[in-house]
Amino acid sequence: MDRDAIYNTWCDRLADLAHSGSISHDDLDPLPAEVWSVYAQFPSFHKISGSLASGIHDALAYQDCVTYLQKKYNLHPYHLHAIHLSGLQQFLSNMRPSPRATMVKLIYDWAPTYALLHKQNRSESPTCPRCKQHPEDSPHILTCNDMGATTWRDDYLSFFLITMRDHHMPIHILAVLEYKLSSALCLPFSRKYSPLMSLDNHIKNIVLSAIWHQNILGWDFIP
Repeated sequence: MDRDAIYNTWCDRLADLAHSGSISHDDLDPLPAEVWSVYAQFPSFHKISGSLASGIHDALAYQDCVTYLQKKYNLHPYHLHAIHLSGLQQFLSNMRPSPRATMVKLIYDWAPTYALLHKQNRSESPTCPRCKQHPEDSPHILTCNDMGATTWRDDYLSFFLITMRDHHMPIHILAVLEYKLSSALCLPFSRKYSPLMSLDNHIKNIVLSAIWHQNILGWDFIP
């Protein structure tokens, strides 16, 4: 079936479910001013109140997207559902177009590295022009042992941590960020933000949960 036919079949099925009374949710009932309401089951049960075509398409394509992401990033279904995708989307939406395009390219491994350009027959060699030892792909950019590249990463890590500190990031989280990112970026761990006191169990569990979720998102490239 073409896409329009799939839409029609999908809407008919939802309408039958709604009329049969099998769909009901106190917070999702039609508003008085709404002539009709369309509901989707994926990624969770919700009412599509605007951008109908886009909402229906997202619901129809949800399972295909899940399968694609699991295969591309070797994610277990549990890990995929644990990632705060709406927060990631909001983060990208708040960025200006140019840095957002760069961030998306890094996420999907589309950054114009020499390895990618060579694969596309747009560069004679895939080798990193700095260290001249390894293919320049996205992970290599963050781990290149060239002195200039290492200094550049160290400066930006320091700038990031100072910015987080100035925005009142708790010292315990700064210490974890320094440890994790130093390892991910192949930088010496300087311990500038070592915790000054021990955490109680409640706060410790919250921090460990945050670290675990960040590990799922992937802030390091260590196999």
